Amino acid sequence: MKRYTPFLLLLAGFLLAVTGLNGQAAWIEPGGDAFNPDQEATLYVDLEKTSNEFGIVEAAQSGQDMFIWTWQPKEHPAGHPLANGLGSQAWKNSNDALMMTKEDDLGPYVYSYTLIPTEFYEVDAATVYNNDFEFLVKPKDGGGFGDPDIKTEDLKVEVAPPGLAKVFTIPVGSPSGDTAVLASTPEDVFTIRYDKAQEEAPNLVDATEFFVFLRGEGSDGNQYQVAPNLSAVDETPELMMKLQDQNVYTLSFIPNRFFKDVPPDVDIVFMRYQIVKKGFSSTADVVADGTKNEFRYTFSCE
Repeated sequence: MKRYTPFLLLLAGFLLAVTGLNGQAAWIEPGGDAFNPDQEATLYVDLEKTSNEFGIVEAAQSGQDMFIWTWQPKEHPAGHPLANGLGSQAWKNSNDALMMTKEDDLGPYVYSYTLIPTEFYEVDAATVYNNDFEFLVKPKDGGGFGDPDIKTEDLKVEVAPPGLAKVFTIPVGSPSGDTAVLASTPEDVFTIRYDKAQEEAPNLVDATEFFVFLRGEGSDGNQYQVAPNLSAVDETPELMMKLQDQNVYTLSFIPNRFFKDVPPDVDIVFMRYQIVKKGFSSTADVVADGTKNEFRYTFSCE
């Protein structure tokens, strides 16, 4: 089967910043609707607004450089060019590639680190949204190994896709169908999200299990499906949505692994999906968003 080129994320996220005792200790810019994991962003930390439990402010006052030490959305292993530390005592030797910029215009103890999240962490956008940013700030030599640790407390900056729509995808689409130009890795995750708390349809409000009927149209004009029809969708376990927090159901999959029996010379030129409750028997069992039950998502292939 020909591999599918992954989706370019278009979805912006809402930002929830870590707060210290006297206000915001860590945040990201651009934030709010402007944040996009596939585009450049800057993490900021105001050391004066951290707990200073481990003497980080005094280390900054002494003129020491500051380094980010991060483990979410993903931590790079030893030997990686962006590993947090180097050598046999990594905590005492932060990677120079992770040195932060002192932002004197923002305050005497404000430091920043600029990155493209998906490139820096080598993950897809959905992983950024699911795992957020977790990190701390330390000098080059963070102590330890018999010396007192010098660092901030663990910091977290949360980012999440907007939760206003009843149904949306990562990457984002529209009921009329958006075209995504896809050009990163073949392993990006496509996520369909359904917020049942916003459901008003009588046949659906009490339902607790949902499935996605997924169809892909090939460049040969043929249709490729994971389940044969809507009635059989709940007999296909891989199409069952998972219950997340607060009535939110999701299905995440890697398109280039999901469609089966596609000939090697055929591309999937677009896919459609419908969310249905278990035991589908009529269109009243299909989740609607506005006036449409069916969503088309168009993408190109290599």
